[in-house]
Amino acid sequence: MAFNDFFRILHNKRALKLFLPISTAYFFFAFGWGLTTPIFSIFINNVTGDLFLTGVILGLWGIVGLFSDVPFGVLIDKVSPKKLIQISLAAYLLITIGYTFATNFPMLFFVRVMHSFFGALMWVAIWAYLYSKIEQKKAAQEIGLFSEFYDVAATASPLLGGLLVAVSFFTPFYLLSIFCFIAFMVITLFMPEQKNHKTHDGYFTLMKKEVFDIAKMGNVFYYLAIFLIIVFGVNNIVLGFLPIILNSVGVGYELIGLIIAATTLPAVLLEVPIGGFIDKVGRNKAAVVGLGISALCTAILSFTLYVPVVIGTMFLFGISTVMLVLLSNAAASDFTPKMGRGCFSGIVTFFKDVGNFVGPILGGVALKFAGEPKTMLAIAIILAASALPMYLMFGKKRGITDVKLS
Repeated sequence: MAFNDFFRILHNKRALKLFLPISTAYFFFAFGWGLTTPIFSIFINNVTGDLFLTGVILGLWGIVGLFSDVPFGVLIDKVSPKKLIQISLAAYLLITIGYTFATNFPMLFFVRVMHSFFGALMWVAIWAYLYSKIEQKKAAQEIGLFSEFYDVAATASPLLGGLLVAVSFFTPFYLLSIFCFIAFMVITLFMPEQKNHKTHDGYFTLMKKEVFDIAKMGNVFYYLAIFLIIVFGVNNIVLGFLPIILNSVGVGYELIGLIIAATTLPAVLLEVPIGGFIDKVGRNKAAVVGLGISALCTAILSFTLYVPVVIGTMFLFGISTVMLVLLSNAAASDFTPKMGRGCFSGIVTFFKDVGNFVGPILGGVALKFAGEPKTMLAIAIILAASALPMYLMFGKKRGITDVKLS
């Protein structure tokens, strides 16, 4: 059924024209990054030698994003997203090689900052483009089309990456650089240009105006912000530190790659139908289901790291991740304004990056001083406790799906 839904969308000429080029490019991009996922956080921890400092390095993505997401979003309202994606991918060619030279903390810190800076620029541009093109009635499914390409690659590559480490520890990074170049060429040759609304406002005047307009959304946007922080914070703790935890108890790189592949497999098999499920049952019920599954999975991880159990648990965690991330993106698209789409995308990404920052920092501290079982159990409690508030927030009469902006 998943693939039937997927191919049904592919028969939509509008979807093919708007989403196929960017989806194809990020298939190659995701495949390259997927090769590094079994070793990336382990590599960082090997350089830092400390879980807290590892959390700091991982959290730089969120820290840099906090200061750049909104400015980048406003920039995208004045410059074509395509050009900014091209710049970001070109920078990634050098950044991926830079990691292979980052053998001490200062160098690693610098490379990670550059990674975070151009990553923020790239993803704000991508989501600004997607938010401006999707149809509200098919929001989750059309986002699912882009994500399906991304997740097929992210699922296929981790196991291969774990095996490639036997050739050389940095082989996945070298191959990543090649795949970034392929993605750059696909964007350059096939992605359509985005026509922005003409404005004579200066950059800072435009930023002030757009942020003020978006702030008028009031509590409805704050609900989404809280949800984004929780979802992305938890994902960064679990997915960022689990390879380090498993490696510390003797699990090999190839099995870590298999576990990561199991985590992303639900996105390949179920992304589009889960998107349809969210559109059908509503944001509030989907939030409860997703948060409940995540809570169950982190509770299981607090009791055992037996590899077969971890594989099954992370498959379930992958289902909840698909649901929660699609939910957050679909909810955001429901009230994307016609003007200031880039700024809006920047603000949405800002709150994702609060989670990307808070998650690794708090996770590193908790794991260092409380250990893995207590940390995972605490996460499970937080997720379970947030289910009812999120249900009520998403289900208000003037809820996320009811907001309409001109």
